[in-house]
Amino acid sequence: MRNGGRLPHDEDEGEEAQVRENSLTKRELLKSRLVCKRWRDNVDKHYQTDRLHLNFDVDPLNLMPAYLPLSEKLGWDHDGLYFRGPRKIKRFLRTWNKNTVNPFLVRCVEFQDAGWPLFWLEIIQFLRDFGRHVWYLYLRLSFPYNIPAPMIVFETVRRCLILVPNLKKLFLDFEPSWIDMIRKNYGQERITAYFDEKPLPRLRHLRMLSFYVSLPTVIHTHIMRCCTTTLKKLDFRNYIYDGDIYYPRLEEVFTTIEKLEDLKKLESFPISMKKILLGTVQYGHFSVTVEKAFSILHRFKKTLKEVFLEVQLVSYDAKFRANLPSLKKLTIRLRGSLDFLLNLKSLEYLDVFEYQAEEYESSDIKVDGFETKMLQSNIWEKLPSLQTLEWEGERFERRDLPAIPNAS
Repeated sequence: MRNGGRLPHDEDEGEEAQVRENSLTKRELLKSRLVCKRWRDNVDKHYQTDRLHLNFDVDPLNLMPAYLPLSEKLGWDHDGLYFRGPRKIKRFLRTWNKNTVNPFLVRCVEFQDAGWPLFWLEIIQFLRDFGRHVWYLYLRLSFPYNIPAPMIVFETVRRCLILVPNLKKLFLDFEPSWIDMIRKNYGQERITAYFDEKPLPRLRHLRMLSFYVSLPTVIHTHIMRCCTTTLKKLDFRNYIYDGDIYYPRLEEVFTTIEKLEDLKKLESFPISMKKILLGTVQYGHFSVTVEKAFSILHRFKKTLKEVFLEVQLVSYDAKFRANLPSLKKLTIRLRGSLDFLLNLKSLEYLDVFEYQAEEYESSDIKVDGFETKMLQSNIWEKLPSLQTLEWEGERFERRDLPAIPNAS
């Protein structure tokens, strides 16, 4: 076993960090849990509280955050955590019949629908027996377009949520055809009346909520109200934030904008935001000036560390400077000067994934003409903390420069 056979102990944070960095293989991990209760508890705690569980899922081949299976996050197969169809659930329930201990190594369960309604019945039974042990729940489900009672879907989801009282992350993904049918045949008043009669449970431990598809607004609004006091991360990449729900502890958000008014709705977020990712409905659909975008972001200047803006930024005011002293990571598409970055003294990572220079433009940061040789640009001098520069798909590192002035 790696690290001289040692495993992380509560008082040994340095060793725990080393194990996390090197990552035990699955066989080593399972074998180490048999040594003693303390080792088992520490290994379980390590994987059950891994920060990857509550990270925004990002597809490395795509700029936009995307769904990433847990097996890819942790580097090994689900092995009982992933259920596609009722047979595997039945086999699991037979194996763990009447067992009261936690059977999940990482407390994460993913269901991907392969049949209705039998699969849903098995899911309910599964969560009735083991739902209290689940911290991270992924529901990726499809339904027949002509299901006779669509409200059964709401009731089933509601029963699932009731059975996972300790849930920390909820990921929902539904078949688009079912969603289209709901939009066509069920108005807002009927859906609201249903949830008023049968409200969703309060998810008092939920820290992250993710919607992978665009549910009707009235549905996702009711779900979002289950966790207003605890939520720290909100991932509704296919929605435009309407600003009608306030999350006092929110720190990270990924949402969509299609006009300047949507950007202004960010002002309703708490000033303690740390990460803001903003996609667009249609790539290249509209643009916004650097001054307007960053003037809105200035509200979060004391805490904001990461920003992703898919909307095209246009730099007109040569004197404007972004005032985000805590910002460490920025991803943008830009037309015009980069001089608005000059006051970002903490910026360590800059990704300009699309750039267009303005003709006859005069800038302190020189990038025009250096597109394929950014190591020769003065951007490293002007941004003293910058360590990594991604420029239209090409990566440059400060450590590769022969001689760069030290950050002051």
